[in-house]
Amino acid sequence: MTIHRGENKAHRLTAASSNSQGSTKTCGGTLYVIAIFELFSTVSVLSIIRRKFFMHLLEENSLWESNSEFVTPDGKIMSATGETEITIDGNKIENKSWAMLNETKIENFYSITKITENKYSFVSENPSLGTQKGIFTVDRNTVFSKFQIEDSDMNGFEVIIRNSDTCTVYGALYNQNELINSWNASMKRMEK
Repeated sequence: MTIHRGENKAHRLTAASSNSQGSTKTCGGTLYVIAIFELFSTVSVLSIIRRKFFMHLLEENSLWESNSEFVTPDGKIMSATGETEITIDGNKIENKSWAMLNETKIENFYSITKITENKYSFVSENPSLGTQKGIFTVDRNTVFSKFQIEDSDMNGFEVIIRNSDTCTVYGALYNQNELINSWNASMKRMEK
């Protein structure tokens, strides 16, 4: 039995048997099959690598602790600590986040809908700012967020880069084109 690699990456299996005179005759012709063991081995390894290195924040139920810095346009830095909880139910995702900033609890509740593998829409209720609507676009382990605050000229963006059990976050909030504040955060996954 010999296995030949074809251009289509499937394996061509040619089964042959020998008779007593040493001649070869084909048993059943040429069969095209996928080498199951190799396929599953490759898929498993790729799956593990993808899960380890290319998961993004919105892919699994998880609980995260965060350390953040909020920076005003004049350079004043305010530190905050908090948590983010991601809960997934099919194409619906909830993100409940809070941060303690100068003894004030800032909360966000995101209701997220998965549109495609790489695009999500969201509505967030932020008691300080109002209703925030936007999109998340995913590129491997990175989530890009663009949002608008309803009934205002406020808008912004956020980038969340996940590496295994940590996320690095950068974002900014504007009033039209004028910066209100920017932020960065480090998030560490907790057991859930």
